[in-house]
Amino acid sequence: MAKVIVEAISTPNIWHFTEAPELRIYALTDFINDDGIQVLRGRVGTDEPHLKVPVSLSGGGLVYNSFEIDSSYQLGSNVAPARYSAGLKTRQAWKLYLSNFIVPPEPNNTTWNDLKVFQRVASRRYGSWATGGLEASMMALIADALTFLRYGSETRAGMVALTEDPIDPLYPIAVSANDPAWLAIQGGTGLAVETGLATMVDGRATVASALITANKFVLPVGYDAGVTGTLHIENIVEEVSFDIASNNPGDNGQVGWAMFTT
Repeated sequence: MAKVIVEAISTPNIWHFTEAPELRIYALTDFINDDGIQVLRGRVGTDEPHLKVPVSLSGGGLVYNSFEIDSSYQLGSNVAPARYSAGLKTRQAWKLYLSNFIVPPEPNNTTWNDLKVFQRVASRRYGSWATGGLEASMMALIADALTFLRYGSETRAGMVALTEDPIDPLYPIAVSANDPAWLAIQGGTGLAVETGLATMVDGRATVASALITANKFVLPVGYDAGVTGTLHIENIVEEVSFDIASNNPGDNGQVGWAMFTT
């Protein structure tokens, strides 16, 4: 059992609500959550759902608040996970939003879109008994890939989320939170000691710097449209100069750089 945060979302008001609805989520099976509380199966559409989530009207659309929900899905387990149905309720109307869905336990935050994808995979129907077992296994692998492999860990391959769009989308560089350089910056010892601009000609720019030493590292970045290659530092002459080089020998234009103490 795990607690999962479903992120806030904005959608068009396709039902043309004139008053803000309430999102009601019903448990379709009995289960005991992380707090040791038994959650009872609810009847969809009644006034006693498992969860009530505020929804607001904004600019002709609907804004669904984030909320926390229980997941009982376990990889490889034969125990059926808890399922839910969600709908929108006003004084005059009831609209089903998502039915018979499962909440994956990882990552501990998810989106309505991921829940809908997982629901479609989990509700797959098999047309042939001869291939049903194989199809079920493939669907399980896809479901696990959509959830457990969303983000990587020390023991599991996955994706990396970047806090900002990379300068070069084909060659992004992600700095992990435990990277010594990042920890040094957080501690105040890795702050930039020198920055500057240089002109690259035919894929190379030489920078004169009396501060360059063995305990410094330099981060280069292209400034002009004419600089398209991946940049790196080479030919360091301590307390004299260093070169910013591109893997594209035809690059010409301005490049920037920042020097840090390791």
